[in-house]
Amino acid sequence: LIDKPPIKPGRAGNMNIVKVARFDAECEGIVAPFQYSVQQGGLQIGCFQVDDYPSAEDARAAALALAKQLETNPWVSPFKTHRDVVLADYGTAGKLRSLVMGLWNGHGYPFDLSSVSGFDKRHFAIAIELIQSYHRLGENDKAFMALAEEIWQGFYKGEAV
Repeated sequence: LIDKPPIKPGRAGNMNIVKVARFDAECEGIVAPFQYSVQQGGLQIGCFQVDDYPSAEDARAAALALAKQLETNPWVSPFKTHRDVVLADYGTAGKLRSLVMGLWNGHGYPFDLSSVSGFDKRHFAIAIELIQSYHRLGENDKAFMALAEEIWQGFYKGEAV
């Protein structure tokens, strides 16, 4: 059930179409909203549970506020934003690459989380942003998958990664 019609596409076309979807629950014949989801380009960017707000209208208002923000400032994957840092040739960048590979295939590329203790504030913030994005979107993030593939290709071609 669409609560609001799609907002006009942004600069990059379909990836920037933003919509707010309402999900209802029914109990004893009473239908009420229980969640609002903000999606951009088919990816869920925000989820607003009615139980987390004073009222369903407050949850809806929060979802609409995020949709409005995304209309003017479309979401960009941190795996795209921080690609150059992750691929750079220095120690902490290598640890960020290991983090990306651990998210991509944790069994094949385990990442030792204790290594983040040596990160400065900038690199720690990047690591957290990457983890949060992966938690939200997983392998549905095309920029994540492309970066992991690029790192993997570099590793198997003998390049320093």
